Order: sequence, then structure tokens, then C-alpha cells
Amino acid sequence: MRRAAPGITAEQIQTFIAVVRNGRCSQTDISKVTGFSRQTTSRHVAKLVDAGLLVQHRDLENGRRRVVRLTALGRFVPASLSGTLESVKSP
Repeated sequence: MRRAAPGITAEQIQTFIAVVRNGRCSQTDISKVTGFSRQTTSRHVAKLVDAGLLVQHRDLENGRRRVVRLTALGRFVPASLSGTLESVKSP
């Protein structure tokens, strides 16, 4: 993960994992899952957007809500980690 996005902190990785597990979600949803404040979650999401792992846009149904989802790179990271873990498990 840190190879894909150098400078990412452990808390930002937790934020990323919340999006991986929940798919398309709001920052409020992420805050509830991680236990981080909305302000902290906003900073983490901004860093992950800058790293190219997440994308954020307005919800078409509720213009006040911001929706967060994985980018192509963001989808690649868990897949590549899964492959790494499989190779470690294999004798």
C-alpha cells in the first residue's frame, strides 16, 4: 500500500480500507466505520484523492452529500495485496 502511495499514514490506510469494504460511501459513513472525526476523515480522504486512490464527487440524489469511491489505482491496490498474500501463504 505504501509503495502505491508513499507518505500515506496508518490512519489514512484505515480510511482507505473503509472505502474498500463499503464501496461507494460518504465521508460520514467512513467516520462512523473508522471512529475518526468528520474533520479528520475529510483530511484523510483529501490525501487519498491526491494520491489517486479515491475520487470524490457530489451525490446526484443529495447535492449536499459527497460520495467517495475507489479509482482504478485504488481497486488495483487490494487486488495486488491479495496476490502478495497468496504468494506468502503458498509453500
